[in-house]
Amino acid sequence: MFEQSKMLEEFTPDKLLGYVRNIPEPENWIGNTILPSQTINDLRFEYIKGSYEKPIMASIMAWDAEAPIAGKKGVVTVSGEMPPIKRKIKVEEKELIKFFAPRAGMGDKAQAIDDIYDLVDQMVNACRARMEWLRWQAIATGAVTYDEGGVIFTVDFGVPASQKETLSGTARWSDLDDSDPLGDLERWCEAHVTNTGIRPERALMSLKSRNYLLKNEAIRQIITSNADVYISPAQLNALLQNFELPQIITYDAKVLTEALAGTKTESRFLPQDVVVLLPAASYNIGNLLQGPTAEALALMNLDSSTKPEGVVVVIYVKEDPPSYWIKAAVTAFPTLPGAELIGIYNVF
Repeated sequence: MFEQSKMLEEFTPDKLLGYVRNIPEPENWIGNTILPSQTINDLRFEYIKGSYEKPIMASIMAWDAEAPIAGKKGVVTVSGEMPPIKRKIKVEEKELIKFFAPRAGMGDKAQAIDDIYDLVDQMVNACRARMEWLRWQAIATGAVTYDEGGVIFTVDFGVPASQKETLSGTARWSDLDDSDPLGDLERWCEAHVTNTGIRPERALMSLKSRNYLLKNEAIRQIITSNADVYISPAQLNALLQNFELPQIITYDAKVLTEALAGTKTESRFLPQDVVVLLPAASYNIGNLLQGPTAEALALMNLDSSTKPEGVVVVIYVKEDPPSYWIKAAVTAFPTLPGAELIGIYNVF
């Protein structure tokens, strides 16, 4: 049996937490720019939805006249509880042998430590991948629907029905000759202005959707009469800017889901056929909340400086059979108090 204390002395909670806090997120993930992380010291959350409704003008009055009474605004309060997100992995025996019985002058122990930190990276990024998935469920569908491993739930954030549409027939952007994407974007933007007084400035879509616009015949004819000229992304965004339509941001990041049997399935954060309209980045439409975990609270008994919120990693020992495990955990869930600022459109 390996001497347990040696590894636990090397990978102390403060070392692990310091390391975890400095692991960068993948550069091609952009969910944090839309729903930034916010830590709270609670598992429950509550917020008021509809903070960006158009204001109702006050009346101009004669002096000494009584002010009219405002009608009460309907208040929708959204509340819930953040679920735990966890993943663990076993430290392989070859790493344990390198760590506990290194060969002289071969650098085995240093290599084993690097290998174990690589496993920590994997577990942290597994939790972050689920957090990014939660963000995009909220952003791209207006709801979180989950059905894995016996955990089943659906949360609807209340994106207005008037700001959702599924194109059909020749209106689909895949119909390069007959569809009218500029007309669609104009119509959708006007609906946003009617509902909220705020005009969308960003259009999030897949590269495939963007390329349909580059090949669209109506758009090409506005930019050039030459049928042999390819439209560039810069020309497309310049055209959209001229019409005061949202600028295009493409997003095609993917993630894997692993079933209990070990089979892996690839999926996208932003569905390929979905276009999401958003206001300028200065508007806060929501956050991804991160709360305390049982693992972090247990570590606080050992080190009172430990912050209970955010992703935490622990290394622990199982006695029978003897083994070492690395586990990452976080509690997280998105909020959308500005759900009325989002538009979700299936374009092909």
